[in-house]
Amino acid sequence: MDKKEVAALLKEIALFMEIQEEEPFRAQSYQRAARALDDSEEDLDTLIQENKLQTLPGIGDNLEKKIKEIYSTGTHPLHQELKNQVPEGLLEILKIPGLGVKKVKVLFRELGISNLGELAYACEENRLIEIPGFGKKTQDKILEGIETLLHYQKSFLLLTAREVLNRVQKDLLSYDRVENCVATGSVRRWCDIVHDLDILVSGISAEDLIPLLIEMETIKETELVNERLVVGKTPEGIPIDFHIGDKKAWGSWLVATTGNSLHLGLIQENEGDPPPVLDLRDGKVPHPPIQTEEEFYQYYSLPFIPPELREGSKEKEFFQNNSAPRLVEPQDIKGIFHVHTTYSDGAATLKKVVEECHHLGWKFVGISDHSQSAFYANGLEKKDLERQAKELENLNKKYGGGIKLFHGVECDILPDGSLDYPDSVLDELNLDFIIASVHSNFRMSREDMTKRIIKALQHPRVTMLGHPTGRLLLAREAYSLDLEEIIKVAVENEVVLEINANPYRLDLNWEWADYAYEQGSLLAINPDAHRLDGLEHLEYGIAVARKAALPPQAIINSFSLENIEKLFKRKRTGQ
Repeated sequence: MDKKEVAALLKEIALFMEIQEEEPFRAQSYQRAARALDDSEEDLDTLIQENKLQTLPGIGDNLEKKIKEIYSTGTHPLHQELKNQVPEGLLEILKIPGLGVKKVKVLFRELGISNLGELAYACEENRLIEIPGFGKKTQDKILEGIETLLHYQKSFLLLTAREVLNRVQKDLLSYDRVENCVATGSVRRWCDIVHDLDILVSGISAEDLIPLLIEMETIKETELVNERLVVGKTPEGIPIDFHIGDKKAWGSWLVATTGNSLHLGLIQENEGDPPPVLDLRDGKVPHPPIQTEEEFYQYYSLPFIPPELREGSKEKEFFQNNSAPRLVEPQDIKGIFHVHTTYSDGAATLKKVVEECHHLGWKFVGISDHSQSAFYANGLEKKDLERQAKELENLNKKYGGGIKLFHGVECDILPDGSLDYPDSVLDELNLDFIIASVHSNFRMSREDMTKRIIKALQHPRVTMLGHPTGRLLLAREAYSLDLEEIIKVAVENEVVLEINANPYRLDLNWEWADYAYEQGSLLAINPDAHRLDGLEHLEYGIAVARKAALPPQAIINSFSLENIEKLFKRKRTGQ
């Protein structure tokens, strides 16, 4: 190892010590030694061979021995020991400007935040605002810092990918020579995680496109692959392919570039004369040259498959039956549930939330702030829910039937499976609905977590199961649980399963949502909104439902107000 590498490892030892609240002087001694190596004009070989290490400030016998061991082996047992005791994600968090060890320790201690994804989600839910030493400005700066780090990742949230693609499309369409450009690939299929981007462009050659891309701030690198393909990278580090399509064959190009490969393979397996050409790696033009996607599928006597479904999963069944299901559409959605306000950790007042939902044209909205155990989110005690109930009653009168407001709560499922409020309190409150969710003790065994959730599902007042697997995309894996058994119990107890539309969650995912529907479950597409702009995330949940091939009748958001009231009443009264 060279001098810089040894110094970096010493700094990391000091950092681990600080995080674990070792005596300050120990961490400082390693920092001083690292600084001394960085400042020395001698290379490390010379310092060791000529026994000059102890001539540097702060380096005595003990540190000299450690430096020599690091130099010869590339590591040290102390480093490994300390590293094993510190969550790996904390080091990533410390790369965010303005976040020092003290603040990171507070986040870890107060909110259990141990990686970048959990921190981003906490900021989205406004959980840092009330923590001493933070506040809204600090939270906003942390979010900005997270965004600057995202380009180091090889996987990206769909939310990030769509935002980046929108900026690229806007830049491209500002040029007269570009007739059209459409996002295709995994983004058009609404995949929850994206590894690269695809854009289909018409009206310009690949050679002429290169100079335009060089001018654009939204593109960092470009390379001409062939006359039909230009590749590049965005400043966020996301690879992007620019496919040069033909207006006359636009439908064929859309099918070929949207994919995925399994779906395209199913099309090519289908009898056709001639067979379609859908592999574009060698600059080929897709065959046949057809203007719309609908016409492309018709050409091969196949039902049209919406982009979200093109995963090579259920299409074979649709092709064999020569029909595709009627999928849920945005216009089917009559209302939403799982919305947070300033009563707990939301950023908007109850009044503002209702005004926005009314403006969006929804017929009903279910308010569900956090329950009392969620101290990190200002969880509501009984008196808070009673105060909220009165405000909701007044707002319902104000809107006079223009929008129906349902009073609910997102109730923590405690480690033993009981709900966060005793039955006596729930009886008094008589809430319209209860979303039961896990927010703590994520590392329980598969058996214990399954039992925990099943017990909550069997409570007669539980209406929905919130974010059933607890995953945070690119941040936290789903907890270990028997989801098949949980879905079975949910169906038996008429508990609605949530498709959480927050782009950091998308939980249930489309595969499990498909399975749940096949088992007879009803589902709800819930924004889990903590800000007004979070209501817009509903489109991500709709996309999950569409990928799962769910029809409107599977989604309670598409129910009439009368049927929603019947569903809630049945859970409240058992009738």
